[in-house]
Amino acid sequence: MSQTLTLTFTERVFIFYYLLPLLLMKEKGEVLMERKVEILASDTGYSTVKCAYLDENGSVKTFKFPTAVAEFPCEIQPGSLGEVKPIEYEGRYYFVGEEALKFEKYLRPTYTEEFSVVYSPLLLHEAFRKEEILPNVVCLSIALTEYDREIRFYDSFKKKVVKGKKNELMQQYCSHFKVNERDFEQEVIVLPQGVGIWLDQGAPEDAIIIDIGDRTVDVVCVSEGKTLGAPWTRGYNDKGAIQIVNLLGDYIRDKFGVELHTTKVKKILETGKFKYRGEEKDLTEVIENLKIPYAERTLVDILSVPVINSLYEEHGNLIVAGGGAYYLSKEIVEAYGIKIPEQPEFSNVRGFLKKLTEA
Repeated sequence: MSQTLTLTFTERVFIFYYLLPLLLMKEKGEVLMERKVEILASDTGYSTVKCAYLDENGSVKTFKFPTAVAEFPCEIQPGSLGEVKPIEYEGRYYFVGEEALKFEKYLRPTYTEEFSVVYSPLLLHEAFRKEEILPNVVCLSIALTEYDREIRFYDSFKKKVVKGKKNELMQQYCSHFKVNERDFEQEVIVLPQGVGIWLDQGAPEDAIIIDIGDRTVDVVCVSEGKTLGAPWTRGYNDKGAIQIVNLLGDYIRDKFGVELHTTKVKKILETGKFKYRGEEKDLTEVIENLKIPYAERTLVDILSVPVINSLYEEHGNLIVAGGGAYYLSKEIVEAYGIKIPEQPEFSNVRGFLKKLTEA
């Protein structure tokens, strides 16, 4: 015997006004973000976005994804890109993170002056989506050389030239944005990289912290429990792991005659594998031969600065973190007495999270 489901007026209202909009949001590819967290610490780096937050048990949760944004000028027809659906932001359509890497021709360059300002909202949204979280406060970190630096660029969304300090512009763009017609508002704090590593390692009285990132290398010197300014603390542009990426890209071009997008070369650097005409090539040995001299040069360059070398000779306590810390050989680590934090690429965001949750 068939049964007819009868809904009360209240149930019908609930479905129409609450469940139906949620289902439509799912159809648009928007993942619901109902889990509130107080703070998300995020480093929207040039290669990888690193994040940390406290889960419901009070444990530190870390995750990362590629700093990759693929932009499409118009709405994609259903089925033209398979099952995946782009998100809408400022009238344009995007894939972000891992999904974006599939669309190499549409990738936005990450090294331009405006990228980490204009597109950080999309990277934050991807972080929210991946973990299904909605933070009240977001802490962003940028390189020392970029903090308080005046920049100027043309914003194609606003159709005007924008200028100001990079950290203040990032705060402005990320405090409020709209994706898939949904508003996201959060308090945003922007802090300089390197300091988070010091905090993560227990804020030692005397230390030299080297943060080797994708594009930049930041050096933070601490004496008697206080961070020192210039000339001790300094940042180096274009001295990060991008040097290895460029050399690896040159090797692949010279050896196989293939010109690869920087994002793909970074993936090869991470995995050690390169697919050529259907055959997988193992480039592990080549990559290791590039990493070791790069790490040695970086350390020698920094410790050759007289004021930094003086601190090192007196206190030692050399801490190296960031993704580039993985490039240090065991012999180099032992020779210089280097300390490398656990999962060094997350050291910055762990430190900032620790500081903000204790405040």
